[in-house]
Amino acid sequence: MKTTAKKIRLLFWICLAILSLPAYSQDKILLPHGFVTYSRGENYNRVICRAEIAPGMTYEQIHATERVICEKGEFGGDITTQISFDGKWVAFARSLQGTDDGSGGNNYADFDKWDIYIARVDGDLPVTPIRIGHGFFPSWGDDSREKIKTLYYSRCDGEKRVCKVKIDDKGNIVEKESVVGKIPEEGYEGFIFAAPNGQFAAYRKSGAVYTYWFEGPNKGKAILMTGGCHPHVTADSRWVYHANRNAVRSDGSARGEAGAGGLYHYGSSNDMNWFVTRTEGDNTIINKGRES
Repeated sequence: MKTTAKKIRLLFWICLAILSLPAYSQDKILLPHGFVTYSRGENYNRVICRAEIAPGMTYEQIHATERVICEKGEFGGDITTQISFDGKWVAFARSLQGTDDGSGGNNYADFDKWDIYIARVDGDLPVTPIRIGHGFFPSWGDDSREKIKTLYYSRCDGEKRVCKVKIDDKGNIVEKESVVGKIPEEGYEGFIFAAPNGQFAAYRKSGAVYTYWFEGPNKGKAILMTGGCHPHVTADSRWVYHANRNAVRSDGSARGEAGAGGLYHYGSSNDMNWFVTRTEGDNTIINKGRES
């Protein structure tokens, strides 16, 4: 498998920086015990990997623990991993297209050309992943510490919508797909990411990021975050972090620049103390599948 020669560097920072508290320099931050997942490779060769982290570990030590979670799909890369809150599963998107449309291969802006898979990551690797259904941008429900977990994902074949299934501890679907809510067509530009509490989804509309609410006091409202794209809803469902390093309360009540980190590819730990992002490379090219 061909992999990018450029090292993937993962930058972690204390989530408190988002709350505009005093900044922490990277050399004073002590890593937690845990692991991260990410895609490695170029174009159609991207595979998802797991690497361990612990206090005092260097980049080289972290990189030495890297393991491939599963072999890639037939037509292209595996991307957008999300870890369940109990650390047992990852959900990810697998490409359905095997052609190069000039974008560098497997452009993840082709939102209707992906399937959702899950893979168990708390044992021996690699494993055989389990297909859940058609969709993109998976996210776990805030019940994903339990044996029965909710998995959300977006679908763009036809109406733009957020769907969910319930999955047991063996990866079986115990509650079939249902629609959580539909995203308005006006100004829609993709990147639908559902909140863990299931009440809303963040998405791109007319060059900016919005949240659209299916339940709660803001039901039926589209609330402007800021200009940008590629949103990630944090594990507590209270913040939306997106391209250009903007952090906004999901109800729009507070917003500002988050400071450190890359422009794309975010994840947040379930205790809300850490983010992970990519800090190197041409982000426009990364969008189109030319780098991991």
